[in-house]
Amino acid sequence: MKKTVVVIVGLICIILATFLVINQQFHLLNKAKALVHVQQKTNKPIQKKTLNIVAIGDSLTQGVGDEKNHGYVGATVEKLNQLKTVRHVNVANFAHKGDKTQDLQLVLKKDHVQDKLKQANCIFMTIGGNDITGVLRTRLLNLKEQDFKNEQVAYVERLNTILKTIRKLNPKAPIFLFGLYNPFEDYFADVNNHFVQILGDWNHETESTLAKYSNTVFIPTYKTFKGKGDKLLFEDHFHPNHEGYGLLSDLLFLKIKEDLSL
Repeated sequence: MKKTVVVIVGLICIILATFLVINQQFHLLNKAKALVHVQQKTNKPIQKKTLNIVAIGDSLTQGVGDEKNHGYVGATVEKLNQLKTVRHVNVANFAHKGDKTQDLQLVLKKDHVQDKLKQANCIFMTIGGNDITGVLRTRLLNLKEQDFKNEQVAYVERLNTILKTIRKLNPKAPIFLFGLYNPFEDYFADVNNHFVQILGDWNHETESTLAKYSNTVFIPTYKTFKGKGDKLLFEDHFHPNHEGYGLLSDLLFLKIKEDLSL
């Protein structure tokens, strides 16, 4: 009887020992598999993208006022080229100083511009500043709030046409559109608060119009430049200087990284 008990106890010990060994080996095997998975994930080659950028609009996209002739477009391209996820950046800039929305409509009818837009996977745009300042220039001696409202309605209609044209040519490329800042803070004195309200309404309408279209990003600039005209504007007190364009580029770069997952 005692001999039988000893045999049974011995068998139990052998079984337990075998189970412990197998369990330890299984644990080590899982650990090894996890390590291999991590190494494979770490060694996975980075997928690099080629960016085809089309820049359209007015003098801000052209870079007028930048002492180093980079503008926000050039500054942003430099940042993008430094990313490990970017292979190369191609840029086609069709912006022109003084252009209003009606001018941009004509630009978008040109064959070579349409060809580039079809190939684009990123679109930069500034527009509207000359539309609103055009009211100031033409109605300066008899300026009324209704003048801005009338122009704003026409501006929104033209902006819609522009966005529809772009989306017809290219349904997917993200469109990054800058809002307007106030370059006249030091000039309008008592009427500045009134103009700020007009400018705010203008930016709101621009953002609301843009939001109707897929894959679009509105980039506010008003607060960035508020109270900093002496530091961020060119000597003409209208266009950004090199530092001002650098801030526009910073705002744009962050949005691009988020949108394109760079």
